Order: sequence, then structure tokens, then C-alpha cells
Amino acid sequence: MGIEPLLPSRPSWRGGRTLRRLQYLWWLNSALASEAEKKTVSLVHFTNFVTPLRKTKRLPWIVTLHDLAVWRVPEAFPRGYAAYLRTAIGWSVRHADKVVTVSRAIKREITEILGLPEEKVAVIPNAVDPLFLSASKLPPDQRQSWRHRLGFSQESYLLLYVGALERRKNLPVLFQALESLWRKRIPVALLLVGKVGHGFVPPASSPFWRHLGSPNDEELVRLYDLADALVLPSLYEGFGFPVVEALARGLRPILSDIPVFREVAGPFGVYFPPEDAQALEERILEAMNTKEPHNATPPHSEWVQHFHPERVLQAYKALYEEVVQ
Repeated sequence: MGIEPLLPSRPSWRGGRTLRRLQYLWWLNSALASEAEKKTVSLVHFTNFVTPLRKTKRLPWIVTLHDLAVWRVPEAFPRGYAAYLRTAIGWSVRHADKVVTVSRAIKREITEILGLPEEKVAVIPNAVDPLFLSASKLPPDQRQSWRHRLGFSQESYLLLYVGALERRKNLPVLFQALESLWRKRIPVALLLVGKVGHGFVPPASSPFWRHLGSPNDEELVRLYDLADALVLPSLYEGFGFPVVEALARGLRPILSDIPVFREVAGPFGVYFPPEDAQALEERILEAMNTKEPHNATPPHSEWVQHFHPERVLQAYKALYEEVVQ
């Protein structure tokens, strides 16, 4: 089966972010069907919940739904935007021929909250970028140099957080655990990587933590390599890309005990109750006491193959063939 992307022509993407969104919505609702007809398209896969307001009977739709955060943690969204999301998601999944989601945990939520039959929802995990699988490990001398440039000592146990800085990520619990460790003069440091999102209030500045914005993939690989562990205290997630990336780089993930993290990290995660700062502090200390050599072969290399791009691609090809037939 041949797969061809169908996108608006280049000129329609000019302008600021809001203008580009409006142009895309116009194309979606006015030109998509005719362009698909000209190119004899067999199906359309919308990789999020934004779909046309009218569905043609001839053309099957697949819609990807990454999570139901707007239902599960509505306080994390501005009220008006939350109402829009619930309406748009409800419309798209009702009119889709098949819904794809990225974890079994979210499939359960889709069937329970949105009332979709199980057979309408397929689970295909996200694929890890090949760069995280193929890039060589950072040599010890470069690792020390990177740490020095970021202001961290070689002796510190460096925790890495990757993701948006927003309310549902539960960062206050992480800082409570770290502040307790810092008061005890435990040499632990934190590097936050991600954009500042809705509801995040940064803690007081400290020499023990730093914030970076949005590094490119090559830089992000190096940040995983210079860290000692990944830490994600999230209250809710749909998948958890950083978990797979960390495992691919041989990094231990310290994770809140939520269903999707159990699913993605399996036996290789270190878990704590999401609202228990003391338990997180204990997990960090345990990780520090069982620190593995930087260049050790990770025991979870086979587990990461579940998220290999080729494996995920084959799953999508099988789904497309099923929907077209």
C-alpha cells in the first residue's frame, strides 16, 4: 500500500501562527475533499482531533487521540479552551471510522468516557526517534564538560525532567522532595527541559536547578546522556515520550505511579505515588545508592524495541489496510 501525505500548498502556510491555523482550517473544510478526489486518496488520517465539519461518505477517516486530559484534569486548561476541546474531540471521534490512541490506558478512558466501542479503537504506541537509538553515548570527558557548562558539578546526582512545565505535570511535589534533600545537603541537582505552560509557578531560584527551553533533538540526546536519571511526577499522561527516550539512552526513569507509565516503562521504571513527596525523595535516594556506570549496557534494550519506528510503521500499515478493505 502506497502512503502519500496530502497537505495544503506552500503559499497557504504564510503569516503568523494564528493566520496559519485559520488558513489550515479553511483548507480542511473547503479543499480537502476535492484534493483527495483528484489524487484518488483511499483514506485520511488526522493525527489529532482537528477534522472537517462535514464528512464525505466515500472517504474513510482515522483520527488519533493522544489523551483525554481535558476530561481527566480539566483544571489544567483555560475554561473556554476546555469547552472547545471537548466539543472538537467528541465530533471527530464520533465521525471517525477508526480511532487510534497511543496506550491501552487511554483506550480504556476513551471507551469509558466517550462511550466508543472497543473494536473502534486501535492502540499503536508512539515511535522513538531513531536518533535516540543510534547516537553514540557521550564520552566521559564531554559529559563532564557539558555538566560544567550548565553549572552542575560532576559529583551531583543529576535528575532530568523533560516536558511542558504546567500544572498537571505535578512539579511542586518534585520540588518538595528536592528541597528536603537539599536541606540534608544531599548532592542532587535538577535540569528542567521544556516550555512553560498553563498554571506553572516557578519556585525560588537556586544553584541546584536550571531550566532550558526547547533544545533540538541532537541536544536533547546529549542531555539524557549527561543525566543520572529521568524524573516525571505527572498526575496524568497519554503516553510519555521522555520515558521511551530515556530507556533508549540507558537512563533510569523515576516515575509517578500512573497506569500509562506502568505500561510504557514496565518493570524498568522506579515508581512512587504521585502526590507523595516523601516517597519520591526515597526513590531518588534509592536510585543514587544503586547508580550504574554511565556506559553500562542497559538491561531494557529489548523492551525499547516495542517502540522501534519500523515496528510502529508496520502496525499503521496493517491498520490502513483494514480500514480501506
